[in-house]
Amino acid sequence: MIGAIQQRKRSFPPSISKEEINKLPLVQYEGPTQLVRSQEELKKALSILGREKLLGFDTETRPSFRKTDTYLPALLQLCTAKEAFLIQLPKIQDYSGIAALFANTSQQKVGVAIRDDLAGLMKIFPFSPERFIDLADLARLAEINNTGLRSLCGITMGKRISKSAQVSNWAKDELTPKQIVYAATDAWVSREIFLVFQKSGLVKKHIRKLQQGVPLSKPLKRKIERLGLETITHHIFICTGSDSSNCCSEERGQEAFKYLHKRLKELQLIDGKVLLSKVHSLEINQKGPLILIYPEGTWYHSCTPEVIERIIQNHILNGKVVKENLLLINKLK
Repeated sequence: MIGAIQQRKRSFPPSISKEEINKLPLVQYEGPTQLVRSQEELKKALSILGREKLLGFDTETRPSFRKTDTYLPALLQLCTAKEAFLIQLPKIQDYSGIAALFANTSQQKVGVAIRDDLAGLMKIFPFSPERFIDLADLARLAEINNTGLRSLCGITMGKRISKSAQVSNWAKDELTPKQIVYAATDAWVSREIFLVFQKSGLVKKHIRKLQQGVPLSKPLKRKIERLGLETITHHIFICTGSDSSNCCSEERGQEAFKYLHKRLKELQLIDGKVLLSKVHSLEINQKGPLILIYPEGTWYHSCTPEVIERIIQNHILNGKVVKENLLLINKLK
């Protein structure tokens, strides 16, 4: 039994050197590749991609050789079991279909360093990423130290991928055949590595770990208990002044906060029923001090101690809005 456990731990070597990688046979994607350069082509691609259960994922960005130069992702690569799709993002006007694909909860998307890729894409269009798995997370579960795509390909597949086109210009209108093969290979090999990890049981282990969550430290547990985060009914944000002369002075803001804190404490609401958070600004910067109350999403302006008393008595204790100082109500969905 002990030997079997040790064997599972040694399913993959912990590291691989550049010299070892260079001795491995070269592999590249050789299946069909679809270049997506228009809205109509994107629509056709998404109709295929949306039916897949597993997609290899990657992006490419024009390289920057100076710290002052920054560029947005120019290419999005997605690979199915049968074909690769290379989406030239500057040629797309409507990204809603891609956003819907990324939000698909019945589909797994896998790649390396995907957090950076997703952050870059979010600068182009908004979306809510669902079921993205970073191969580096799976590699760490397998106690693999080298988590780059080239290293993982060598460790899990015994093959070598080329990185010679990595620093080419991905923003140009026409991609070269070398760029197309390189980009498709990165998405394809990500999918293949995931399948290797899946067969070894690492994916199930990773999902169980995510479901269990991060263990809380004792000091953090005590803090949560002290604040009563599991029992609170209201969360109140109060701004204590901003840099704008149209809002309120810091002195008025502090006076409002102290009064609110004192009254909540006197009414025994501060521990376990109401969470009070002091912020420098709620960004409106007018008619302060401002108060924002959740879960209702109620905003109040001009919150002097007298107004605050009315908010406590009417809103917090009896659920009635103080209309005279109401700015707006927006309950978040």
